[in-house]
Amino acid sequence: MEIINWAVFIKKGLPESIQKTAFTVGVFDGVHRGHQALVEYLVKSGFTPAIVMFTEMHKTIQKEKRENQILDLKTKIKILEDAGIKIIIKAELDTELKNMSGETFLNILKIKGRMSLMAIGKNFLCGSRLDTDAEKIQKLNEQNGIITYIQKEIKEGNLPVSSSRIREAVGYGDYKLASAMLGRPFTKK
Repeated sequence: MEIINWAVFIKKGLPESIQKTAFTVGVFDGVHRGHQALVEYLVKSGFTPAIVMFTEMHKTIQKEKRENQILDLKTKIKILEDAGIKIIIKAELDTELKNMSGETFLNILKIKGRMSLMAIGKNFLCGSRLDTDAEKIQKLNEQNGIITYIQKEIKEGNLPVSSSRIREAVGYGDYKLASAMLGRPFTKK
């Protein structure tokens, strides 16, 4: 697996040997069943599977969520590598990235990352003030000849699997529910 810092990616792009990529984007806290479905799709796509991973839960996320991350960065990377991800672009949500429009972000992935496919959840949002939703991403990508795969919600019980729900279950001591959403046993850090 190759790990590239966002600043280096912006300047140099991916190595020339990598011509077509399949991307997904997120924090990937827990690398839960929803994340796993996206990763599985990337790996099976036939393109080089890559992730833009926000490595720091930013200030807009409640303090207790930042302090109670499900997995540390090293563990997340190991799980993603074992699942078949070949490239991780580590991105901190600095001022420049937070103020970037979703369209600009997608163009960077297209040009610097040679993106051929993007896999996202149906509720995915990106860009400054979350200006770009899954539907807009699909339209923008289509204009650029990029395939967009929108993953249906993965549910546990009647509710979607999410990192927030996992943290909540852990907070209540419901490790069985947390494990079900993770798709593997929950272990404390």
